[in-house]
Amino acid sequence: MLSKLALNFDEVVTRVNEEEVLEQYEANTSEAQQLGIFGAPSFTVGKEIFWGDDRLEDAIRFSEGT
Repeated sequence: MLSKLALNFDEVVTRVNEEEVLEQYEANTSEAQQLGIFGAPSFTVGKEIFWGDDRLEDAIRFSEGT
C-alpha cells in the first residue's frame, strides 16, 4: 500500500517512531479522550461530536450554523 502512495516503508516506520511523533500521538489521544471521542472517524464542532463516515455532512452543516 505504501508503494502505491510512493512512500518508502522504512522511512515511514522510522518517522512514526520518532519521539516528536510519539509525543503528538499521545497528546492527540489524550485530547480525544477528554472530548469523549469513542471511535473513528470522529468529528468535533465545538462540544458536539459526530461519529462515523456518514456524519461528516452533518458536522459540516452544524458548523455552518454556529
